[in-house]
Amino acid sequence: MTYDFYRIHLIHRDAEAVRRDDYHFDLFLDPSGNPAQKVVYFGLWGEMGNPGNRFPVILLPDGRIDFGAEEEDAARYHTTNLLEKKIFQGELFTVSVPRDDSPTAFREMTLEVKSARRLADLVS
Repeated sequence: MTYDFYRIHLIHRDAEAVRRDDYHFDLFLDPSGNPAQKVVYFGLWGEMGNPGNRFPVILLPDGRIDFGAEEEDAARYHTTNLLEKKIFQGELFTVSVPRDDSPTAFREMTLEVKSARRLADLVS
């Protein structure tokens, strides 16, 4: 199987998402848009062009987004079904986020693929 490396930009579809907290991940995709499995992916949460509002994250092979050791345990991991779907512009995904009022309760947000650009095309 051959894979190309893509930069994926995910935007919120939920009305309550007021601030710019988009996700950006660099993923290996096969020709059908399926992400390579068993890979740890790197990404950003926030605004790509705003150093004051962007944070590195890791997308783990089990679908958890790791916000790093500096986060409190309850807020450190979000979960997503991103790796279970074909990646194309307009595709919808979910991210489950721990709620502030309960460490065992989650709220689910809907995100949309705004763009999927081959990384090689970004430098040519």
